[in-house]
Amino acid sequence: MVLELGRESPIVMSHLETLDRGGRIKIEHGELESSVFVIQPSQRRYVALTTYDGEGNPTGICDFMNVAESRSGILESPIIRKRSDFVVPALNLRLLADADGLYVVERQRKHHIGSILFLTALSLSKRFGCTRFVVRGGESQAAWYSKVGGKNTGAGIYFDLTRIK
Repeated sequence: MVLELGRESPIVMSHLETLDRGGRIKIEHGELESSVFVIQPSQRRYVALTTYDGEGNPTGICDFMNVAESRSGILESPIIRKRSDFVVPALNLRLLADADGLYVVERQRKHHIGSILFLTALSLSKRFGCTRFVVRGGESQAAWYSKVGGKNTGAGIYFDLTRIK
């Protein structure tokens, strides 16, 4: 299966350069913002993606890491522990969520926000030179990840970024 990210989320894909630089773009149900932190230049990059509703409340997050020496993107915990719906500033949302993960507030779950966040993570990882993306601990969501092109390897869900257009 070849995943065509542009078809899945054309608005995001046309603004990857803005997101690469830590910018904010409009999406169908609000806005998407990225923060890019480079540790040890060209070795490790942490990316925090946050979505906001039309009133500026955070609705979802996706934090992941890119490792240059292995040319991998890594998401450690695909769905962060379940909690009731809440609205807090983005920084607090990220702190509550722990490091590396994907979370969408309950009221926004049927609006494809998780897909937009995750597909953006894949696209940015590819843009940063990664050839693979691994979701560690994603067994409970394996069916969803296989729908978007992932393969369960037992050590996590694996995405071959060379097969993504």
